Amino acid sequence: MQLAYIFLFGAIVSEIAGTVALKLSHGMSRIVPSFFVVFSYSIAFWLAALSLKVLPLSIVAAIWEGFCIIGLSLIGVTVFGEKFGWVDLIGIALILSGTFFLTMLSS
Repeated sequence: MQLAYIFLFGAIVSEIAGTVALKLSHGMSRIVPSFFVVFSYSIAFWLAALSLKVLPLSIVAAIWEGFCIIGLSLIGVTVFGEKFGWVDLIGIALILSGTFFLTMLSS
């Protein structure tokens, strides 16, 4: 079970890296970031598939999507200078609480 969470963590990191590369590719017009997008997303889906062998789909989806949104929001603010307001903060809090309820309190 622990290995499945390690695979899921790897999927999250790979998807975040791929999405950052997607932004840097400028509409897939730059070859190196575009290659990295395809490579990172391939790794992300492969690792997610490995975690799905053990973990339920609802848990994998909630953790994967929730933490990707949070990670990308933080990168958007710190690296790309994107705006981050109260609505964004409330949305992330709701994502975290939903992830908590799905993973910790579901039977």
